[in-house]
Amino acid sequence: MAGSKRAAKKLAKQQNNETGKHVPSLPQARPPGKNVSAQAVDQGRPARNFFKWTAREIDTGVTQDSSCGWTWDMDTKRTIELLKFLEECGKKTWGEIEQETSGGHRKHHGQPLDSLCAEARERLRAQGLTEDSEEELFRFRLTGPGRLWGFKSGSLFKLIWWDENHQVYPLEKRNS
Repeated sequence: MAGSKRAAKKLAKQQNNETGKHVPSLPQARPPGKNVSAQAVDQGRPARNFFKWTAREIDTGVTQDSSCGWTWDMDTKRTIELLKFLEECGKKTWGEIEQETSGGHRKHHGQPLDSLCAEARERLRAQGLTEDSEEELFRFRLTGPGRLWGFKSGSLFKLIWWDENHQVYPLEKRNS
């Protein structure tokens, strides 16, 4: 009887876990008569796709190229803001990041390569950063016109450019 009390207590704990969802123990999750590893059982659960970033793809040539309208040449304050922003993104999933809005518009989203200015498309080609599989860049809006550009590859964001003045994808001013 003590064994059944223990089993009932264990089941009650599973049913009242932190998320409020019933999580069957591994023996209950396995198909009858099959030996399934815990890793295989975990693969059936949705993965939390947390944001990660890398600076390996940064286009450092924009800083030396005076014809380019965007640069990595930024002051200490802007550098700290950018690093803090990336750190905060690391606490979120891509789904959470892509749902952020401001003024009814998504703050962070993909941008088709063919919509970028000719100079940006040429820089991507010259740096060998465009691949046949890459059809768009992803951009983060950090300040009014300031944008952080890169490629999204799974959960990894590959930084390419800091565009302080919205020149990679220039917009016509409204009501002018």
